[in-house]
Amino acid sequence: MNASEHLNGTAWKTQSDYGGFNPIGDYCILSQHRDSDALDRSNWQCACEQLAAEAYDDGRYSMTDEEWNARPMVYHWRAGHYLVGRIEYLMVRPDAPDATLEAAGEILCRLGSYSVLDDEHFRELELSEAEETWSNSSLRARLYYIRDTGVSIFSIRRDYPPSDDQGAIQSRLNGV
Repeated sequence: MNASEHLNGTAWKTQSDYGGFNPIGDYCILSQHRDSDALDRSNWQCACEQLAAEAYDDGRYSMTDEEWNARPMVYHWRAGHYLVGRIEYLMVRPDAPDATLEAAGEILCRLGSYSVLDDEHFRELELSEAEETWSNSSLRARLYYIRDTGVSIFSIRRDYPPSDDQGAIQSRLNGV
């Protein structure tokens, strides 16, 4: 599939019981919510940067034609959700410049074949989150993270997480 074919299947369609901002016809590139994992957050940040997305949230259910046409070409907005609190959507207008539509389609193509947009960004985000979890953990929790890994129990007093050959400690710290 080429980039434009990927975009065609992502046009926003409204459910019959939906009552919020309604970007019918705009392409939904990605979404994330408060429980999204590091991979989803990394892809979200990279896609927003690549497409230069602008925040857009006017909080109204209806708009005039002028207000509707004034929305950015690439934007992200939030909607409330009963399970996860809110969902953020990254959208591209169908009348965006061809280069923008091509870039959005390329993002979808890349995610279709490999689930990571930027390996370096993802690795750094996972590492920083693991380090933050470790620094905010009690000694008892740190013992849980290193159990059955062959790492010395004295490593729990360090300011940074120890590493093991299998990556089990970082996986536990990242909640995987």
